Amino acid sequence: MTDKEFHARLGTPPSYHAAIRSFEHDLFEKALRKANKSPSKAARLIGLPHTSFIKRLARHPDLERTPIKPRHKGIIQYDYYIVISSVGPYTLNVAKILSQLPKYQNQEQLLRQITQATDDISFQVPKLGRARHLVKLLRAQKAKAHIESIPSASNPKPRQAAAHHR
Repeated sequence: MTDKEFHARLGTPPSYHAAIRSFEHDLFEKALRKANKSPSKAARLIGLPHTSFIKRLARHPDLERTPIKPRHKGIIQYDYYIVISSVGPYTLNVAKILSQLPKYQNQEQLLRQITQATDDISFQVPKLGRARHLVKLLRAQKAKAHIESIPSASNPKPRQAAAHHR
């Protein structure tokens, strides 16, 4: 039998991938209908892991599903601040430690700020490890310092500020 005769009798045969895709489409459509368009429930109905179902569902944009809810990530980014409540007897050494920060490159201005400060001195540090290191150095110079962490402004749900004490 030639190809022409075959196509004339049976039509063009579907490809394996097209047949699988069509079967998957029908299966997902029925599962979503039974699960009221919930992908999680539909995945359970057909015995697929949720993530696999979602990836495969993306191949069928015509199938309706419930809207995707934004998920809140558990990771919250913080801005870290070092608060110095007392400079201690070694003002120059404290000024040298703080001059390591880009904001305090001008040592004369920093020294004036430290000696004239009546309230707490606070400044932002980019990372918690860096803040811990600086507080350790400040405490070695008899300064009273601690770290405060405040959720970043970029966080969707800021939480109450937490203080880190060592």
